[in-house]
Amino acid sequence: MPAGDTATIVDVTSAGIIHRIWFTTDCLDPMYPRKVVLRMYRDGQEHPSIESPIGDFFGVSHAEVTSYPSAVMNMSSNWRKPWKAASMNCFCPMLFATGARITIENQSDEEMPKLFFHVDYDEIDELSEDELRFHACWNRDNPDPTLELINDREVVNLSDRDNYVLVEAKGRGHFCGGNISVHNLHGGWWGEGDDMVMIDGPKWPPDMHGTGTEEWFHQAWGTQPDDSFLYAGGSYHNCLWREVDERTTAYSYHILHPIIFNESIRVTIERGHANNRFADWSSTAYWYQTLPSSLLPLLPPVEERAPRPDVLNSGRVQPRARRRP
Repeated sequence: MPAGDTATIVDVTSAGIIHRIWFTTDCLDPMYPRKVVLRMYRDGQEHPSIESPIGDFFGVSHAEVTSYPSAVMNMSSNWRKPWKAASMNCFCPMLFATGARITIENQSDEEMPKLFFHVDYDEIDELSEDELRFHACWNRDNPDPTLELINDREVVNLSDRDNYVLVEAKGRGHFCGGNISVHNLHGGWWGEGDDMVMIDGPKWPPDMHGTGTEEWFHQAWGTQPDDSFLYAGGSYHNCLWREVDERTTAYSYHILHPIIFNESIRVTIERGHANNRFADWSSTAYWYQTLPSSLLPLLPPVEERAPRPDVLNSGRVQPRARRRP
């Protein structure tokens, strides 16, 4: 695949269910996990129901690859190769009634000499009208790095207005989680932000109100390296900065406890206590809903998706040695 090329890897004109997607490449562009875009279209909709950078979709952000297990997404990396070599897997059932099309767009600066993939699916006679369709979207909030932290712990936030938004969708369905990635620009602990879920319209208090960022990942007392579990945990941590990673990706998949909505859903999380922190956040959210679905948030151009350079660990702080995956 030359730079700028788009390949269609699935084009089915029947009803069916996709059970697994597997993907790998030997692209030498070190930013390819952020620059290569996965999209899925289905059932006559002209806009995609899935649109995300490839690495983020499979659960690892920062244009990195690593090895981590989960029941829904996983990645297996080979750090001995001269490129960011990894296989990427998704096991989310993806249903369609009249057809499905999946594309891979190479927005990197390098060709992809090889693109390997498996898409395993069953064709069926017809799909019930009650069946929901899988959706996924990527988001990023990249703040002004000169903004100062707000250290007033007495501040109370009684709204989700300024929170980081994972997903906002209209229709009937259920939210099944996602991953959140943080590039910590100021050091210290970037968490303590409450997750908030508004089901079928805004209200206060929200329908679900969490106690702090790491609790959404089923962790406590910060996020921990090498803690990847079936439905929640961390998929990526780089070197530690005073026991807090500069770059983190963690996930929570609501497979056994989906959040059901009938009209709409809005899932947000505070960036630090009462939004007192300014870090570079990105995320991929996953949910099922009825069709037709609304347009996904506009995917930023490739130059606006690029990760920032290291801030805390650029020659000033020595990383703790840790095992290779």
